[in-house]
Amino acid sequence: MEVALTEGSGFSVIRRPDVSRFIVVEPLPLIATDIVEAIRGSAGECDVQVFSRPDIAHQAMAEMPDVTAAFLSMRKQAILDSGLHRSVEERGGKVIVVSGSLAEEDAVSEGWFLLREPFTGDMVDHLLARLPGQVP
Repeated sequence: MEVALTEGSGFSVIRRPDVSRFIVVEPLPLIATDIVEAIRGSAGECDVQVFSRPDIAHQAMAEMPDVTAAFLSMRKQAILDSGLHRSVEERGGKVIVVSGSLAEEDAVSEGWFLLREPFTGDMVDHLLARLPGQVP
């Protein structure tokens, strides 16, 4: 699978319309890489786009017809303030908050999933299996 560098946003797997599309918002490149590898290990061939900031992700999503899920390494209030959750949901996707401190009830109350840090590939597998249209 080819990987392309994207200005100010990390990297992206080349976009294909016939595969699942994931967004990762994570400012730390090493953690972003771990998330991408876990997604690809679970979902197989997929389109994963990585952004260091939510505003860049928001702009890029304007051109995306659909999103399977977005892994957001952001505080709850920052997600709400950015409106990124609405963009993900409007495209049929699920918000997955990546956090070591957010209470699960706070994520669930918004209809989001929580990926607790530090995470494992098995934890990502479990979350992706819960997405609509996925086989557990």
